[in-house]
Amino acid sequence: MALGIAEELAMQDFKASASFVYKFKKRHHIVSRKVTRRTVKCTAEDLAVQKERAETFKNEVRAVLKTVDHNKVFNTDQSGIQLELRGGRTLAFQGIKNVEALVQRISSTTHSLTIQPVITASGKLQLPMLVCFREPKPPKKFASEMEEFKYLKCVHSKCGMMTSALFIDWLNRVFIPNGGKESVLLLDSWTGYKKPMEESGREVEFMVIPEKMTGELQPLDIFFNRQFKAFLRRMIEVLMREKPDYIVSEDKCPMIR
Repeated sequence: MALGIAEELAMQDFKASASFVYKFKKRHHIVSRKVTRRTVKCTAEDLAVQKERAETFKNEVRAVLKTVDHNKVFNTDQSGIQLELRGGRTLAFQGIKNVEALVQRISSTTHSLTIQPVITASGKLQLPMLVCFREPKPPKKFASEMEEFKYLKCVHSKCGMMTSALFIDWLNRVFIPNGGKESVLLLDSWTGYKKPMEESGREVEFMVIPEKMTGELQPLDIFFNRQFKAFLRRMIEVLMREKPDYIVSEDKCPMIR
């Protein structure tokens, strides 16, 4: 970077020596750090285009809300849930480099299932809520074991994530019969929604949130997903404190039945 700037300023005698780099880093408190997230170069023009798309989408939604009952305007979104949902921070002595936290099972702290909640513009949660479990091998008694959970529509996939086929089945069997007919459904730009949108006909009007703008425009991302996980994490912490033998990933505690 320094060589590039020197070239722009026509500083032909400049050399980015090791001592220069060391002094520059020390002066500006720059240190070597592990990369935690990768991104791509975004120009001011790209940001302007995204902002314009966001404003256009907002105006389109405002127009819909003026003419359509708010109970018929929906938003749905997928959100990954860990079986053993734990917080990412804890207390430790200052200066310690490696901070460890005790968990019941390491495998249960990774993505294990997916929820797909649906909310209305009036603030109601549509039930039953779609939940996709990770089942590498289809269980024989899955349907019968899930019958008691009347507020959930339980399905499964090999990786625990939604598929286009599962979404189509949910759309026809759950969403439309429970108030989704002749409604407006806001979705993100996930490619798995493309086929369901093509096959649903005119029963549902879809509005696709502009790519890379869900964090600002998707109601569930703003008002539900984070709060839901915080509540679930708090509930698990209370259960584990009051029931020492409670195994989160196996749900052996009768309190949540």
